[in-house]
Amino acid sequence: MKTRHIAFIGILGAAVFSGGWLFYAAGHMLPVPGGKFIAMTPYLGFAMAIAAVRVGSPWTMTLVALAMGAVAALFTPLMSLAIAAAGIAADLTGRLPRRSLSRRIANTVHAAAFPFWGFWSFTLVSAYLTRNPAYELVRPAHLAAAGAFVAIASVVGALLGVRFAERFHFLGGGET
Repeated sequence: MKTRHIAFIGILGAAVFSGGWLFYAAGHMLPVPGGKFIAMTPYLGFAMAIAAVRVGSPWTMTLVALAMGAVAALFTPLMSLAIAAAGIAADLTGRLPRRSLSRRIANTVHAAAFPFWGFWSFTLVSAYLTRNPAYELVRPAHLAAAGAFVAIASVVGALLGVRFAERFHFLGGGET
C-alpha cells in the first residue's frame, strides 16, 4: 500500500466520521431503534465505495474503520469496537466476489457490506453491551425490516459511490 493510499484512508475516515454526524443527527427524526444508523447508511455506502475503488486494497474497509474507530474511541469505546468489527466483516465479505464478478460489482458488494455489517454490529453493541432499553421493545420482524432497508440503501449508496469514484479521477490513484 502506498503512502498516498494511507493518507487517503485517514482523510476519508475523518470525512466519513464527521459527515456521518450530520446524517446521525437527522436520524433522530426516525422513531425506531437504529434510526440514526439507518439515516447514515447511504452515505456510508457511498464513502466506502470511493475507498474500495480508489485504494483497491483487500483490507481497505478495515483500515478506514480503524481510522473512524480511533476518532469514535474518544466518545464511546464500545461503538469504536463495533466500527472495527464492521470493517473486518466488510473486508471478509468483499473478498468473496473478487474472482467471479466484474470489478464494478465486486467494489459495490465490498462497499455495501460495511454499512450492512455496521448496522448489525451497532445493533448488537447497543442491545447487548450497552443494554439500551429501546431494544427490548423491538421485535425480530422490525429488526429484519430495518436490516432489509439497510441492505438496499447500502447497495444504492455503494452504486453511486462507485460511479462517482470511477468518473472523477482527481480522488487519487488505485484500481479503476
